[in-house]
Amino acid sequence: MTGNVLHFTPRAELEPEANLQALIELCRQSEVFDARRQFDCDTWVANRLKGHNTLQRLIFSTLEAAGTNLPEPSMAQPFLDFAKAAIIYLQDTRPVVSYGQRLSAFRCLEAALLAWNKGATPTAVNPEVLDMAVELARKQYVPGTAYRVAGQLRIISEFMRAKRFITLRQPWEHGLKKPKETGSRISKEALAARETKLPSAATLRALAGIFHSATEIGDVVVSSYCALMLCAPERVNEALRMRRNCIVEGEGEFRGRLGLRWAGSKGFDNTTKWLPTEMAPIAREAIGRLLKISAPAHELANWYTANPKKLFIHAGARHLKGRELLTTRDIALLLWGDEELLATAAIWAKTTKKLDCVRLDSSRVAYRFSDVERVVLDMLPDTFPYVPGDPTLLCEESIAVTRANDMSRVKGAYLCMFKCVSYAALNSRFCTSRDSPSVFERFGYTEDDGSQIDFRTHALRRACQIFCVERGHEIIPKGLFHDRSDDHQKAQETESCVPVPG
Repeated sequence: MTGNVLHFTPRAELEPEANLQALIELCRQSEVFDARRQFDCDTWVANRLKGHNTLQRLIFSTLEAAGTNLPEPSMAQPFLDFAKAAIIYLQDTRPVVSYGQRLSAFRCLEAALLAWNKGATPTAVNPEVLDMAVELARKQYVPGTAYRVAGQLRIISEFMRAKRFITLRQPWEHGLKKPKETGSRISKEALAARETKLPSAATLRALAGIFHSATEIGDVVVSSYCALMLCAPERVNEALRMRRNCIVEGEGEFRGRLGLRWAGSKGFDNTTKWLPTEMAPIAREAIGRLLKISAPAHELANWYTANPKKLFIHAGARHLKGRELLTTRDIALLLWGDEELLATAAIWAKTTKKLDCVRLDSSRVAYRFSDVERVVLDMLPDTFPYVPGDPTLLCEESIAVTRANDMSRVKGAYLCMFKCVSYAALNSRFCTSRDSPSVFERFGYTEDDGSQIDFRTHALRRACQIFCVERGHEIIPKGLFHDRSDDHQKAQETESCVPVPG
């Protein structure tokens, strides 16, 4: 949002309840959170976080319901409509990326009103109710979260006072002391905690080994993004929003240098970052692999951008174009390029997509091409032609696209549909599940003591920050990500770039 849209000035001659109702009517017609359509619902679809394909939702449930992960019961009226209007107005004037703590503050405030036997009446809020809300937050959440919820309560109280919904002699303060958190960059304890989250030498060797050994599409994608995030301290959501033309050849003072265009986040603009000379070949190779892997999906994204209402038909299934009815053999060929996947196609059409069948004879059925086309087109990203979480990035311009199921180790890839690679898709490769070992286990890598490698992509950013910025030397020893068969030499090289406990 580039500028404030909503503006509410309370009328001095009106009672607080009347001013509050005027705010509710104003916000009910707002475009913020699509309020015109969603206001009367108690669960709102908000947006997508950058690099994620999942939606954020606002659920106006009570504090007790939220504590048990239930969507109901909802907050009571008239507090419910006040909370909705206030969240809309505050998002317009004081926007936040994640809404959880602000919504938690409203839940605590409603619970505090009820605890003081004031009903769910917003205009009954006073310092005692606000203090009770802070106490409820302190009991419900860990100290760091409680402190931030209390901060949101202060914002809400000031908003209510400024709009004359309540009367306070002076601005209310929550009184909670900021807890010491290991996420801080200042204290010795915080720095020590950050170092425990750095990737170990064994993890770096494993990532390098997987980068050079990977053949499966999912492994190539994951290892290539890890390599890129070791070239510069970037967040995974920034890497996933890189464009296909992200490579910049240096000119002038940067002649001979390689730069990468990175997408911005957390308020920062898109930027070009110049890479250390040693990392330039690795970045080129990683980008080259991602461009090659994503080429079929890029073709699909191009097709659907130009033909959003038409099903892509690959060369091997062109004879099906114009058919009114498709057999399960035809569907298998159209979707996955394999006519023998009859049983899978039958389950897909009848059970998964619940398509109506047309009986050909006593033993054979077919499905309408128009129905197959419709359900496949429904698989496009909800935000198409844009990438989920970035309304400025077209799918056809993104590197982070693969054919649907390309990242799966058990399902066949769709030849007619693509997906945007998400943060969850990357991180799932590093986790062991009941059905699949982690990428480290599959490639035979462990920590030096034989234990499983526990890794998340954000550790690479921490490592780059601490070693490149705070300590002034390279995170990646020379040659680690260059193709080399001498693992013993790689092991020796990595030891010097990983902190020794104590």
